Amino acid sequence: MYGFHAFFLLSCESEADVKLRNKWRLDAYIENTVSLVTNISNPVFFSFNKDSTVIINLNKNTCSGLYIKSSETITLTDFTCSKECCDSTVSTTAFELFTDSIRTFHINGETLKLKGEHGTTMQLSLVK
Repeated sequence: MYGFHAFFLLSCESEADVKLRNKWRLDAYIENTVSLVTNISNPVFFSFNKDSTVIINLNKNTCSGLYIKSSETITLTDFTCSKECCDSTVSTTAFELFTDSIRTFHINGETLKLKGEHGTTMQLSLVK
């Protein structure tokens, strides 16, 4: 009986929950439904942690904040960065879009799509 009970507790967590809690690399983003940015020469990484923190590694600085998720909705709060200078325009824009606009997420295999207000879309790949 204990083995069955433990299995039931482990199975309460959905597959999407487990997959979101990983490190992701930004592949592309769309800003204002028209500007597609895919040439991201300095990688930007997003790490969603089990303790509801999200760490963003820009090309020079590190930012962190909190995320709350419900189904495929995500709320982002309390972001701070190590230093507000020296990052590339692409990584700074990606950070601003993420913190100001993103409202939903969807995981398909090893791809995470984040969507927000004003046509913002971000596509990330799982880091193995």
